[in-house]
Amino acid sequence: MNIYQIYDAEDNSVVLRKGTLNECRIALHQWLDDNNDEGWEQEKYEEYPNLESFLSSPIEFINQHGDTDVEIYSDWMLSIVYAISDSNILVNKIELASELASAKLEDMVEENIYSYNDIYVESEAEMTYTEVGQDIFHGYYDHYLTIIEQAQIK
Repeated sequence: MNIYQIYDAEDNSVVLRKGTLNECRIALHQWLDDNNDEGWEQEKYEEYPNLESFLSSPIEFINQHGDTDVEIYSDWMLSIVYAISDSNILVNKIELASELASAKLEDMVEENIYSYNDIYVESEAEMTYTEVGQDIFHGYYDHYLTIIEQAQIK
């Protein structure tokens, strides 16, 4: 999946929309409706041939014109912001399990399942878990790590 943006060529800090190709198409169409009189299509399509192509079929437009700094309409440019591939995403499973277990303990304190002092010990330098907190943390850490490892696609 790719994320695109429609931006102003004269001031590229002005972005009409960032999103999927279809979200950009909808945003541009809405902007045109909001900023033109009725019946604008005929006039604008004749003056800006890329506009009709983009609004009717953004994918065909990309196939024909590319996706890097292509003018669609009167200084409104299309470019790709980033691409998200379907390939692997690297996650440190140890860090993830630890963060999830820690968040679970915070939730348990917020939900008054345990008091703050049941779970945490504060000293001048740092905050650590009590013995009970450490036991609960380890239980959830093991639980989350098992789930993460089972979810890995080989």
